[in-house]
Amino acid sequence: MPAAIGIILGLVLGAGLTALLLASRLQTVRERTKAEMVGDRASLIERLHHKDQQIEELRTTQRDMQGQLDYSRHELRDEAARRATAEAQLGRLGELEKMLSDRTTHLAQTQQENSLLLAKLAELQTQLTHAHSATQEKVALLD
Repeated sequence: MPAAIGIILGLVLGAGLTALLLASRLQTVRERTKAEMVGDRASLIERLHHKDQQIEELRTTQRDMQGQLDYSRHELRDEAARRATAEAQLGRLGELEKMLSDRTTHLAQTQQENSLLLAKLAELQTQLTHAHSATQEKVALLD
């Protein structure tokens, strides 16, 4: 039995020494893992911070682009209104050209009538002058 006690005692001592060695290695592994986790955590926090900055930049870009889009929409509405006005005026162009043509024709007729009337006036003035001269001659003969 003393041999069995020696074996049991040897096993207990071996298990104790193994536990001490494993505890020391486990502590080393824990510290190394903890150090790696701290580094990984710092890296993840830095990446998260960078992503937050990118998100903020994208939001700023989105706001700027939304402002540009609103401005472009406003410009488009204004341009559409100007175009509608121009098209309406262009639609009246035919009507205005007809009116101008009619007025030009009327003006030409009026000028022609005026020329005829001026010629008639000149003729009548000439006749009046001749009649006046003839009348003065007759009065002079009568005197």
